[in-house]
Amino acid sequence: MKHAYLIMAHGSWRVLEKQLRLLDSGFNDFYIHIDKKAQDVPDIGSWLSKSGVWYTEPMDVKWADYSMVECLLRLIKAAVGRGGYSYFHVISGADMPLKPAEEIYRFFESSGKNFVGFDKGHRVLKSAKYYHPAVEWSCYRRHKLLKGIDRGFEYVQAAVGINRLRREEWEIKHGWNWVSMRPELAQAVLDNEEKLQRIFHKTIAPDEMTVQTVAFNCGFMDELYDLDVQKGGMRRVDWQRGTPYVWGSEPGKTESDFDELMSCSYMFARKFDEAHMEIVEKIYNELSSRGK
Repeated sequence: MKHAYLIMAHGSWRVLEKQLRLLDSGFNDFYIHIDKKAQDVPDIGSWLSKSGVWYTEPMDVKWADYSMVECLLRLIKAAVGRGGYSYFHVISGADMPLKPAEEIYRFFESSGKNFVGFDKGHRVLKSAKYYHPAVEWSCYRRHKLLKGIDRGFEYVQAAVGINRLRREEWEIKHGWNWVSMRPELAQAVLDNEEKLQRIFHKTIAPDEMTVQTVAFNCGFMDELYDLDVQKGGMRRVDWQRGTPYVWGSEPGKTESDFDELMSCSYMFARKFDEAHMEIVEKIYNELSSRGK
């Protein structure tokens, strides 16, 4: 069976091009959402010769908003509806593979597990108890005053005893939204769409809780590759040097970043940016030569 890549993209088109060209193969298809705000969108299909590519209807996706979950659901629906996939890989347009396409395919097929990492004690777990209407505003991400008002509103809700999860039977879990799911877990996410909307609408970063919460509460914990947030998703993300760190962005570190990524055991990495294409080109050239 083939693998479906569910890709959320909004820019950095040159990074996306290298990503897709590396993953282009007869055993991969792409389901892509292009953000409604995106500009100068290229002819993505022209980059591919082996994989199928389909697009979901553009929507205005806002950082840390429930629109991220809605976008994910659209992508899953599109791929599940077409059928014939043994894995659904959720990645962004700012990700890069770290192994040749065939090696990635063989790794997941031989595992048969779900790759959903978990972490503990994250602030968004606490914030899920309260309403955060300001997160729907496009300026929320960079507006410190708005974030401060939102935090104050959270304290007010706590003081008056609001807890939107008080009667909720599900336990909320958190991790990264970039996961690799088997069909059964992908279907479970779709089957619980209404419940997810009720729990996570107007919360902060619900996309980082959606798949983890479904996996935990719907009987998939014994089918996970690993519980660690990074190893569990087989994705290398550096949160020590950034939020997250853009690989190759630190002066003089391109070579060491490249060596770290090429020597690690993970299948994917993020984050990459068009402003730092040298490392992207190095990864592309290395994996292209390996894949021949």
